[in-house]
Amino acid sequence: MPEVSIFSVEGDELLTKFRERQAALRGAVKSLISESKEAAREFKQDNQTEEIFSDILEN
Repeated sequence: MPEVSIFSVEGDELLTKFRERQAALRGAVKSLISESKEAAREFKQDNQTEEIFSDILEN
């Protein structure tokens, strides 16, 4: 009877799950980047922003 390695089966499952998770995260990151670009385009500096970040904006 040939020896069956449980590590290869578990390793393959782990690799498959990793790739699935990686693909899901890639989509989430792309979405966040898109949303942040949209927010940056819509950003308008107002008095409150100047009050909060005045020390940073002056430098």
